[in-house]
Formats: sequence, C-alpha cells, structure tokens
Amino acid sequence: MSAFSRLVDAVSSVVSSHDVRLETPMGPRKIFVYPSGRLSSFHEKTVIEDVLDELNADDVFYDIGANFGRYACTIGVVKPDVQVVAIEPHPKNFEILQSNFKRNRINADTLECALSKQSQYLTKHPRLAVSAA
Repeated sequence: MSAFSRLVDAVSSVVSSHDVRLETPMGPRKIFVYPSGRLSSFHEKTVIEDVLDELNADDVFYDIGANFGRYACTIGVVKPDVQVVAIEPHPKNFEILQSNFKRNRINADTLECALSKQSQYLTKHPRLAVSAA
C-alpha cells in the first residue's frame, strides 16, 4: 500500500469514526471506533471488536454486569439498530451507566438488579465498593 493510500485510509477512518464518551469510576474516557470496526486501545479491545463483528441489525445485546457501560455504550453507538439491554446491580455504577447512555444518546433498556440461575432474594452488602473494572 502506498504512503498516499495509508494517509487517505487514516484520514477517512478518523473523519468517519464513532466517538463513545464514558464516565468511569476512574474519570472520563473516550473510545474511538473506526469504520473498519477496529477500536482505539482499551481493556478487552479484541473482545468487543469480535462482538461488533457478530451483531446484526435486529439482534439484542445483553450486557450483564454492565458496570459503567463500556460494551453497551460502544455497541449502542456503533450499531444503533441493535437493541441494548444493560443489567447492573450496584447503585453507583447503575447511575453512571444511565448517565453514559444519555451522554451518548443511546436508547437502551436498563435494569438495576443482579442475575442468578436461582430464584431468590439476596441482600447487597451495604459497603459494596464501586467497581473499577
């Protein structure tokens, strides 16, 4: 590939990229998703790239243990025809998650609860820390 072609690819990827803005327990973060489906560097980059490759327009993406919404927000921005359902039990993380959906103009379904294979009620520990994952 010529230097000119690489320059054109680089410029077009920046111009037409998706910009996902996230508030996290560690402070604000941005994720760039280029037209090729590649992401700017962040934790679990290859996993979310694979998920993006597999999702189709009418799919439903369940983010169980959504935390602040790294996956759910990225998918909601890049694949707006995919229904996003985010489930997060921790109150502070859930608040950040909802704020991130609003910040990125994502219409997602959210549930503030934990999931289990057993039908039971559990009491959350009152001093549960905000996750930094």
